[in-house]
Amino acid sequence: MMTTDLTVKESELKIVYGPDYLGEDVNELSLASVKYMYADLTDIRKYYIRLGFHLNEFDMNKGYLDFGYPTLEEFCNVNLGLDKSAVSRCINVYREFNAGDDKEFIGNIVNHGCAMDLSDRWKNYSYTQLCEMLPLSPEDRKKVLPSMSCKEIREFKKKLKDRKKKSSNGAVASTQPKRFNYDECFKKSGIVQQNYIKSCDYDQKEGMPAVYLYDCHGKRIICGSCGDVLERVNNSNENRIVIRMTGYCYDPVELKEN
Repeated sequence: MMTTDLTVKESELKIVYGPDYLGEDVNELSLASVKYMYADLTDIRKYYIRLGFHLNEFDMNKGYLDFGYPTLEEFCNVNLGLDKSAVSRCINVYREFNAGDDKEFIGNIVNHGCAMDLSDRWKNYSYTQLCEMLPLSPEDRKKVLPSMSCKEIREFKKKLKDRKKKSSNGAVASTQPKRFNYDECFKKSGIVQQNYIKSCDYDQKEGMPAVYLYDCHGKRIICGSCGDVLERVNNSNENRIVIRMTGYCYDPVELKEN
């Protein structure tokens, strides 16, 4: 795992370039992001929120492409010593628990917290505790105490899951549908985002349409028997449809190669 301090020049960073690197000059912003991530790794237990911020920024800017890697995970595995799940956890802990939404009122001025800091609400929790709390709803997170061990948090999550399962099987159970929210979904990533999408209820008014997708040359990319419409937006500002496939999907090109 590479580490460094912020006094090191970007040109002196020991970066392993990927198979797609063409020898071109790398974007200065991408180099700076890597230096910050190396610095964060000097004490990951202290700087995990800061690391999550820089990983998220690096991902949003697709900085890994500058170094010849097709994905963020592959860059991080080689250069940061972080596997796919570690990267996903770090980014999601940053997104869920940073201080960006904290507000301090001074006179008539509202000061927002720094996104590279941990929110005051979670100051007494460790990184491993926050990782365990990622799948929980905001309301259920309030029930987790700083004194609880990770094992106790896992037991708490299991009880919640069992309770919800019994409730859904009960004859008198009455729950509001969980509607898909685009902004909430794309604040998450990895398994957290996958679980969110799986848990959303589809719009029964929209039905279950068959989905066929073709590229610009007329070749079929995806064929699916049907899908659940999670969201349909069509207005002056946005135009999108979000579908969760329920049938078998395949890529004919990949199928042929395999």
